Amino acid sequence: MSDFLSLFSAGYSEARQKFIAVCEVAGVSVKSFANPCAGPGGEELATDVVWFGNPKALRVVVMISGTHGLEGLSGSACQSGWIDSGAYRDLPENVAVLMIHAINPYGVAWLQRETEDGVDLNRNYIDHAADYPEKPLYAQLHEALLCPQREGPLYEQAQARLASFHEEHGQIGYIQAFLGGQYDYPKGMSYGGKAPVWSNRTLTAILQQYCRAAKHLAVLDYHTGLGPYGHATMIVHDVEEGELAGRIRDWYGPSVWAVGSADRAAKVYIAETGKGCQNALPGALVTPVTVEYGTYDMATEIDAIQRDLWLRNHGDPNSPIGRAIKAELVEYFYPDDAHWREIVLCRSGQVMQQAIGGLAGNAD
Repeated sequence: MSDFLSLFSAGYSEARQKFIAVCEVAGVSVKSFANPCAGPGGEELATDVVWFGNPKALRVVVMISGTHGLEGLSGSACQSGWIDSGAYRDLPENVAVLMIHAINPYGVAWLQRETEDGVDLNRNYIDHAADYPEKPLYAQLHEALLCPQREGPLYEQAQARLASFHEEHGQIGYIQAFLGGQYDYPKGMSYGGKAPVWSNRTLTAILQQYCRAAKHLAVLDYHTGLGPYGHATMIVHDVEEGELAGRIRDWYGPSVWAVGSADRAAKVYIAETGKGCQNALPGALVTPVTVEYGTYDMATEIDAIQRDLWLRNHGDPNSPIGRAIKAELVEYFYPDDAHWREIVLCRSGQVMQQAIGGLAGNAD
């Protein structure tokens, strides 16, 4: 695929076909984990997995796409692009690469961030046997966020409530409430679920099958939205700004944002993919990074997500307004811009190189 734009796809089925095609050219076998639901056209949905390198390697780079559903379209292109580049031929003897394509295939196929259960997968990797964290800020917003109307007095009251909350708590507080995850309102925003969902269980099964002997994993979980346009922000969740953050800075350089205890935004991100990988392989050293490719501003993201929430709860996706809302959401998380896509693909190759190099040189 000499034309880099050909690596990007309009939807899940096309992305999956391209991923499987480059794997076939590379001569590696793909194992598929079938999702119980179907896609919009009745097509099979699955998470596809492939291994590159020494089957006995104890150090593994795990590249994951699709945690937040439709964001997986760009992650898929990056996975196919890395394979298509032939970079797998140059892996160090002690490092392998595990590709996990579309861990949330339902979200990718239906162009939403959530799983088939309506769950934010990146808030689902939590101990569901323990008490769930209280989210009092979100409770103050829930009714306004689920306003059934898009115009009129009730809608205006809801918008006024959101604006008042924003003014009172500031941008950080607003983001904490809006995106931080909550476990009490199944139809609400960033719902983390009451049990491990299919994608959570599947990730655990994949890691335990392929990486059970691994000593050190470098996890790259691909996302889009946050940060400068096209730039890859490397997010590490290291509460004490300690050894993990230091290791990641050594590997990836100044693009790292360590979300630590001194940063009030730390309350935003809970139970993310890195935690899920650590839970699956407690005997391994896991170095997880959320690779976030920036698109537009945060206010635009919140508006797009809020409108999509209304569509899922009250709207008709096949209506003109439904199609417009979905198109807006897709454009935010997957810009139809050749320049953005070129930057993302180029930077992804660098990130993979940094992960492999860091893992190869790190003493376990």
